[in-house]
Amino acid sequence: MSDPTTSFTDDLTMCVARGETLASLVDYVMESEGSAAPWAERLDVLTERFALSFDYARLAIDRVDGGRVRAANPANEPDPAKDPVAWISYRRARGEPVSVDATGPSLKEEHEATALWRHACQGAGATRGTTSVAAALRLQELAAAMMAEAGDAARKERVLLQTATALSTAAELASTRSATSRAPPEGTQAWADGVGLGDCSRRLAGFHAALGSPAMERRALELRGRVVTRMLGQSHARVGRAMLDSARCALGMDDRADAASLCEAVVADFASLVDEWEAAQEAPFDEHRTALEHLRAALDMLASIDQAAADDRSDRVGAAAPDLRARCVAVLAR
Repeated sequence: MSDPTTSFTDDLTMCVARGETLASLVDYVMESEGSAAPWAERLDVLTERFALSFDYARLAIDRVDGGRVRAANPANEPDPAKDPVAWISYRRARGEPVSVDATGPSLKEEHEATALWRHACQGAGATRGTTSVAAALRLQELAAAMMAEAGDAARKERVLLQTATALSTAAELASTRSATSRAPPEGTQAWADGVGLGDCSRRLAGFHAALGSPAMERRALELRGRVVTRMLGQSHARVGRAMLDSARCALGMDDRADAASLCEAVVADFASLVDEWEAAQEAPFDEHRTALEHLRAALDMLASIDQAAADDRSDRVGAAAPDLRARCVAVLAR
């Protein structure tokens, strides 16, 4: 399996997370190249902070390099519309200015997020939804700031519940905007929003855990699972991580049957990856390696669950699990 960046067409545009810009993406790539940070760490920043897919993370590295190479000859200036990352890199390398619009919330979206936050703080009634992804993400930032301060736990719970409602309603609308596929195409704003909404839901679960509310933590992880499955469903790495986090939470609440069911779903969906990489005769990389690591973790968690929970499961994994794990480990060891 070769590097997928070779499959891109002449359109090399991409979207990044709200609050970031293509200029900040280029700056990060250039700065990180001069550091001792390993590729896995840089990849994590590109796929989380900038909300790129794994393919587009590799493409970003490629286009920054391309722009820098072209900077040696002014006649080779990249097309700013079709290859904006290379164009920004080109201008950065030549010491020329770059003007890029900010991608944070608008004044209207900022006001909406603040109104939702105040509504929750005051306990003025039922939670409210939003159609704005930017407002929902901004509300999560306000909730995070509140969680970092000492204060009334009940007030914090209300704000977290309001944040969950905003994230859920915004994700529901965003996931229906792509009429051509089950999940938004990679490289689009809808894809980047899916990453942002999923990450905010994961952080929401962490806040509930800090307040000692395991049931609410579980609900936040379930929300994160719905967001990731609907908006980032083609990414085994992201889906696997979300399902395993939910399985670990269920196991922590002693719901072994649900934990096993989630792990089995990972095994059922990911087992074919072992076949594919065995046939490829090369080492898995980036998202493929991460997905196989999730498969191994799911198999290990299933093996650790006691017989009482195992009796509640189907036989989809059964006696084939040890052999599948051995094959998975062998592929990862390449």
